[in-house]
Amino acid sequence: NSQLKIIEIEEDSELELIDFDSFTQTSISRIIIPKHVKIIGSFAFSLCKKLKRVDFHDKTELEKIKGGAFDCSSIKEISIPRNVREIGCDLFKNCEKLTMVHFHPDSKFQIIMNTFINSSIHRISIPRSVTEIGKNAFANCKNLSVVDFPDDSNLKAIRDGAFDSTAITSIIIPESVKEIGRSSFIHCEKLNII
Repeated sequence: NSQLKIIEIEEDSELELIDFDSFTQTSISRIIIPKHVKIIGSFAFSLCKKLKRVDFHDKTELEKIKGGAFDCSSIKEISIPRNVREIGCDLFKNCEKLTMVHFHPDSKFQIIMNTFINSSIHRISIPRSVTEIGKNAFANCKNLSVVDFPDDSNLKAIRDGAFDSTAITSIIIPESVKEIGRSSFIHCEKLNII
């Protein structure tokens, strides 16, 4: 598998599922996800150390990106399509080169699980659709200094360890939040305004 370097999928492809471990540990550097793909399975592109770029068709039908799909890849920046309803745990875990993740303001997903552990993101804008930031969602994101929420945020809960060991200096908790879990901001040594 490590010899595989280029994947080209025809633009009018009927492909709907990229399943579990499909391209794990390959040497691909870029992938364009075709229009009709609805699900990217768990660990589909995990351990693709040379994978730097993931693009989606302009009219993508993607709905789910399962856990660990891009774990330990070298993606630097990614835009999650608007119609995605589910982003899995460990999705970008150990993506040490990942500095930016863009979410559409009208995103559909509601829960951010332990999605970004050990990534290098600097800033994140949480979409209004998100109701829960899960346990350890951004734990050990040592470069994460800015977290933005829209005025009409629907966020209800920030779970245990959600922002553990980040570089956040200040954060405005949305008024909709009802629960802040244990150790949510532990080891945030630069945090001085909440």
